[in-house]
Amino acid sequence: MFTCNHISVGCSDIERSFNFYTNKLGLALLHRWPKMFAVRAGDVRISVFQSDEVASSGNVEIILRTDNIESAKAAVTHNEVTLAQDIIEAPGFMRFFTIEDPDGNVIHIGQYLSDPLEIGG
Repeated sequence: MFTCNHISVGCSDIERSFNFYTNKLGLALLHRWPKMFAVRAGDVRISVFQSDEVASSGNVEIILRTDNIESAKAAVTHNEVTLAQDIIEAPGFMRFFTIEDPDGNVIHIGQYLSDPLEIGG
């Protein structure tokens, strides 16, 4: 019934967030405006906009999919991204680690062990 291919994320500093999503995570830039930009992560568009009402504890949680969790971890830590949580496993479903963007939005980077769109998966 529903699919997700577009996520919107509020931020307090557009340049800091732009650097994080494009340079540190290496996501492909789709569009850029003065107080907003959009990147692509697989089949998902992430629109990031500057807002004065960003909560200090973050505004969204995003799951980015990877085929190799160890390589993904090495890439983000190489880019000086601090892990909020090291690799753990949701048994039989996904291995993932957690990071945060500059505004505290939670990003899980995961390697699925079973199809995330399968019922019971």
